Amino acid sequence: IYCGANASPTITKCVISNSVGTSQGGGMYCGNSAAPTVSHCTFTGNYASSGAGIFCYYNSSPSISHCTIEDGNAPSAGGGVYCYTGASPSIAFCTIANNWTGGGGGGIRCDYDTTPTISHSIFQGNMADSCGGGIDGGLGNDLTITDCIIVENTAPFGGGVICNADANVSLINCTIADNEATGVVGGGGAYGEGEKLTVTNCIFRNNSSTYKGGAMVNASFPGSCVPVITNCVFYGNTANEYGGAMVNSNDGAVCRPEITNCVFWNNGAGKSHPDIHDQYAPNPVITYCNIQQGYVGTGIIHLDPLFADP
Repeated sequence: IYCGANASPTITKCVISNSVGTSQGGGMYCGNSAAPTVSHCTFTGNYASSGAGIFCYYNSSPSISHCTIEDGNAPSAGGGVYCYTGASPSIAFCTIANNWTGGGGGGIRCDYDTTPTISHSIFQGNMADSCGGGIDGGLGNDLTITDCIIVENTAPFGGGVICNADANVSLINCTIADNEATGVVGGGGAYGEGEKLTVTNCIFRNNSSTYKGGAMVNASFPGSCVPVITNCVFYGNTANEYGGAMVNSNDGAVCRPEITNCVFWNNGAGKSHPDIHDQYAPNPVITYCNIQQGYVGTGIIHLDPLFADP
């Protein structure tokens, strides 16, 4: 499907399968300022260099709801969806699953001043050969991700989600579980660099890293790193080396995460620091948290939270 400049078709209850776009948008291409409404559709088995399922181009603003985007193949970026140059898609109640890219963003990748809003959606089983198995925040974007499940995605770093240095990513009321980082950079659930990662009311559960930061890595490369993490649970995450739940790393600039009212429990690391590992002398501000292995900070306790299996 090709939506040209300023096009605004309504597309519903369609199946777009096994389509090939040699460059962008194997299943659907949204051109300059296009604003299609897409609902109850399935995009499956499509191929393009970028955005195998859907490619959102310059200032396009598609509304995508109750859709399945699966089994896409994008050698460059965005196995499921690629948002590019000012695009502002709304994605709600969708399943984005089992897509692959040779670059970043197995499920979705965003680049260059895009402002997608993603809610009530599932990112499952996506894979990226570079970073961001489920979601890649890309370059210079503002992403809001609310009430989503990000599960069983894989990448060398940022198995579930990556927030790049100049991206603004907000994760709210999300479950990030069973994701894996396979490289030395780590961050099985999430990898954040820069100042603009905000995580609120989220659960990080059973994520893993072959090296460090089973649930999350906060890194100050190339600039300062000041993520804000509030009211979150980190449970059952593992790293083969260190930082079973989290690694905070000074990689050339200030790394000062602000972590408040969180629980770190039943995490594990092969060598050291099953909960939080501070690398290269970062300066996190951690307050009013329940941390199984303890930590130095205001209001830190280590008492069994008595979680119940639902």
